[in-house]
Amino acid sequence: MKSSLIFFIVALLFIVSVSSAEEKCIENQRYDTCGSHCPASCFVDVIPCSDECVMGCVCIDGYVRNDNNECIPKSQCPQQNNH
Repeated sequence: MKSSLIFFIVALLFIVSVSSAEEKCIENQRYDTCGSHCPASCFVDVIPCSDECVMGCVCIDGYVRNDNNECIPKSQCPQQNNH
């Protein structure tokens, strides 16, 4: 009985912590329980990265991170000069 109660409390705390994290994502982001720890940005489309999952806020589809770590549409990324 005690082990069932402890399991229930731990499970409830986990659900509450995940729900709280989901609410903290800002505009153009969503919470992901298995996101990449190497997200696309304005200047890096794809980098070698492991398949390791990380929980947290990720850009929604079609958006990438800019220099300020905000998720913006890929089309709004500044142009790079290749000199």
